[in-house]
Amino acid sequence: MRKNIFFVDDGETDVIAIKRAFNKKVHDGKFDLDIFRDGEAVTDRLEEIDASTTDNKIPDIILLDLNMPKMGGFEVLDKIRSNHKFKTMVIFILTTSNNPEEIKRAYGKNVAGYLVKDEMGNRYERLTELLETYSDTVALPPN
Repeated sequence: MRKNIFFVDDGETDVIAIKRAFNKKVHDGKFDLDIFRDGEAVTDRLEEIDASTTDNKIPDIILLDLNMPKMGGFEVLDKIRSNHKFKTMVIFILTTSNNPEEIKRAYGKNVAGYLVKDEMGNRYERLTELLETYSDTVALPPN
């Protein structure tokens, strides 16, 4: 079944790399990929989904950067976790920070994983494989 991924990141290089990595999976019918350039844009979209009775394009997985303009990743996490409809949403942090306090704080907000961009290097294809295996293997919360 096709999975809907929201990617939230303000970095142009990361957006290009993610689009390239997901291109094959999107064309193979594995994922839909929606890109948001800041935390405010994604929370606005989630509020639209929450208010709608017909829009059912709730993301199955969110890939969330922590350091963004307008609204940072932790603020986004707080907004998502405070909404009963999205409280169990699967969120992976994908960021440049390997600060142990931020890692601990993120897991305290029930993220599914914390991925450091610098440690991934150019291996975003491995990220798509991870997400494909994860979504095929783990029972995701129903939308």
